[in-house]
Amino acid sequence: MSDKREAIVKEFLRRLKSVNPGYKAIYEGDGGIWGNWGHLTPAAHVYELPTEERIATRGMYEIRLPIQVLIIVKLSDKSKLYTVGRRKLLALSTGIEQDERFKSFDTNKELVVTYWRSNTELTDILDGVIGIGAIYQFVYAEKAKGYEQGRPMHPSNTL
Repeated sequence: MSDKREAIVKEFLRRLKSVNPGYKAIYEGDGGIWGNWGHLTPAAHVYELPTEERIATRGMYEIRLPIQVLIIVKLSDKSKLYTVGRRKLLALSTGIEQDERFKSFDTNKELVVTYWRSNTELTDILDGVIGIGAIYQFVYAEKAKGYEQGRPMHPSNTL
């Protein structure tokens, strides 16, 4: 895994913890609702989804890393699913979307070219338990490692 990807995930988790410092658990990967959840609330589940990569310029990849987050909370009043859900979604977006280029708190370096929230979801999971979900798309550039920069990409490019 690249250093840049590691830095993006680390910063995402740091910002997620700032949304609600009282999370009982933050699961990465297999902590799904039907996996290792353990019914602790509030909890957050973070998934790194498959990346898309394309060569943007000679020797550079443009990589899109989707990260899905699902926050699980208990409701005292089931009729407030959307009221509480929208409030938690606003808190999530406020905590994650702090700056335009997703700067690292540790180094103050810009980690991405751009990022956005592509999907959101408010859902009733179990009786009195709701899930607030969002997928964030992070786009960053990374040096291609598949060939030397001074060498032609294909033998037909040489004379």
